[in-house]
Amino acid sequence: MAGDLTKTSSHIIWLWAAILALTGLLGRGYLALRASDECLAEKINASEMTIKIQLAAINSSLASVDVTLQELKQDIKKRNEPSIESVLFEIKRDLNDLKRRKDHETEF
Repeated sequence: MAGDLTKTSSHIIWLWAAILALTGLLGRGYLALRASDECLAEKINASEMTIKIQLAAINSSLASVDVTLQELKQDIKKRNEPSIESVLFEIKRDLNDLKRRKDHETEF
């Protein structure tokens, strides 16, 4: 019987067929896994680029806020510094006080 499954040659043929089928499945699985890894790597690169863009936007916003804070500090310094008019007014007031004291001392 040529098609007898109990013969050694039939067993060898079936073993080789099973080995080839397993090798094929292993190869397919490897290629699918590799494609999946490449897809995942592309997604990671895209996410990294998005994060870098967002960080650049945050840095520019922080720089803008820093400039605004510096301007506010300068404005506050200007407001706290006395103006020329107020200094002159204080000097005139002090001179008038000195004159009054002098006049008051000369009366006694």
